[in-house]
Amino acid sequence: MLYQPQGAFNGMLLHLFDGEPHLLQARVEPGNSGIGQYGPTVQSTPANYLRIHGGKETPYLDYFMSYRLDAKPLLQTHQVDLGVRYFRKSKTLSFIEVPNLLPTIDNMIWVPVCVLLQLVQKNNFFNTDLRSMVGVFDWSAYRGKRPNFSSIQCNELPRSSSQCWFLPGYDFSERFEITAIAQTGTHEIVDDGVRDLTETGVAATLYRVACTNREVRTWHQPLMTTAFRSAVTQYIRETTHGWEFLLSMVFQMGFNTRLYLTSFLKIT
Repeated sequence: MLYQPQGAFNGMLLHLFDGEPHLLQARVEPGNSGIGQYGPTVQSTPANYLRIHGGKETPYLDYFMSYRLDAKPLLQTHQVDLGVRYFRKSKTLSFIEVPNLLPTIDNMIWVPVCVLLQLVQKNNFFNTDLRSMVGVFDWSAYRGKRPNFSSIQCNELPRSSSQCWFLPGYDFSERFEITAIAQTGTHEIVDDGVRDLTETGVAATLYRVACTNREVRTWHQPLMTTAFRSAVTQYIRETTHGWEFLLSMVFQMGFNTRLYLTSFLKIT
C-alpha cells in the first residue's frame, strides 16, 4: 500500500454548445497500458500545481482555483482513491462550465460528450481519474433532460438495507500502525522498489519518468505491481421506482472507515 498524504485535484472544463465538448488532456504515465491515455483537464497534486518542485504552471488551473466571471461551478465532490492500493488518499473532482471554447495547448483537445461516453467503453483509452469523473457527473441533469440529483426524492430504505448502510454497533477504531517494510517479513526494499518475499502477489517498482508536457520534466514514481488481474461485475435492475444497483460492503484498510460500497462481484 502506498502512502501519499497529498490529496489530488482533478478538474474538468465543459462548454454547453454544439455537442457539449469537454476539454481533455493526453497524459503519459508509467503505469498506463500503452503509456498514453486521456485524462481530465487538470490532474495534479498540490506539490505540482503549487510548483513546490519549481516546475511549470498547471494549464487552466485558475479556472478552478480562482474566482472568474467566465467560470460557472457545476459540481465539486470529494472522493477516495483505491483503499487497497493507497493509504487514505483522497481526490477532489471539480466541474466548471466556460462560455467559450478555450484555446488548447499541444496535448489538449475538446471532445463532444457523445464521443466521450462512447469512448468510455474502449479499453485503456481513458485513465482512472477521467473514468471517475465521467461516472460521478449527472449528465442528464446538465443537459436539461431531467431534474438534478439533489431534487430527486428517494423512497425510504427497507430495514434490512438501512442496517447494512449504517452498521449499528460496528467498531471503526483503528487496529493498525505504519511500520518499516523490513519489519513486515513479507517484503524487502531493493534498488528498484519493494520485492515480494512470500508470494503475496503484490510488490512495488520505482520508475524514472521523463515527459515534456507535464509540470516537471522528470520524476521518480513508485507503482504497485500485482501478479493477477481483476474482473468486476455490476448487477442492475429496473423497477417501477427506477434503476437499482446491487452493491457490496467491502473491507479495505486504506479508508478511514475501512469499509466502502462497491460493485457486487469483484474477482481477482
